[in-house]
Amino acid sequence: MLLVGCGASGTPHTTSKKSTTKTTKATSTTKAPAKTPATTAPASGAGAITLMQNPLANLKAPHAKGKVSIAGKLDSSWTGAQTYTISATDPRVLGVGSTFHTSPPMQQSKCYLQWDSHNFYVAEWRTQTAAGLPVSDAHIKVQMYLGNSLGAFFANADLGGNTYTTPGHYTYWGTPRGPKGDHKPHTWLRAGGNGKEIDTHPNWPIAATIDKTGYVMTMAIPWSALQAVPWKVQKGARIKFTLLATSCGPSGKPWGQIMLVGSDDTPSAWSTLTLD
Repeated sequence: MLLVGCGASGTPHTTSKKSTTKTTKATSTTKAPAKTPATTAPASGAGAITLMQNPLANLKAPHAKGKVSIAGKLDSSWTGAQTYTISATDPRVLGVGSTFHTSPPMQQSKCYLQWDSHNFYVAEWRTQTAAGLPVSDAHIKVQMYLGNSLGAFFANADLGGNTYTTPGHYTYWGTPRGPKGDHKPHTWLRAGGNGKEIDTHPNWPIAATIDKTGYVMTMAIPWSALQAVPWKVQKGARIKFTLLATSCGPSGKPWGQIMLVGSDDTPSAWSTLTLD
């Protein structure tokens, strides 16, 4: 779904477009970058997923040391999280990620990852120009990737192709502000089912604090919701994973996206995330 994180170009469930880097489409339905192949054939589950050949495509998330706060603030509970920078000039994005129309309005997104036995936690500290601050968009609740949002992509197997009809394939979206007249953060989960895509708006913990230069958004994603292909959440476990930051101006334009690892909705090109 990379739709831009979530979808393929021209299709209702994605929004990828031609990339301004070596990839050809925005994070949704383009060919996987040849430079980030997996080291083995497709795996049957998260436990069999191997590290990627390019070290830049191997990410990690530490176990949380205590209760994690989901209050739209980077307090002490996020001190031990692993951080990754999503920007058009970041070495990881340039090496194994992709961009599309990323000059204005987004400058940088710093993401924080950690986990415990119940949830996977993601925080984002977004820096944007005033022209790119969160805006009310009538479409944002069903197509969050067309606004200012962050997508966390998961796959319980090393799947090839854009396979949102396959169980074990997920993208969870968070946005700091909802549609017209609704200034609360919103969530959206796209999951692969038995031959179909399933879209829901789960009431999972999310909060955001917005100021004149950007925002901080915190989210908790229950592991129990990512078990269509059962796997054990434990230290050393691996899962296919990436992050996609999208942004837009007050009128919805300019619009752009940056994917940390990969270029579309193909899990085999995403990172291998290890639970540390």
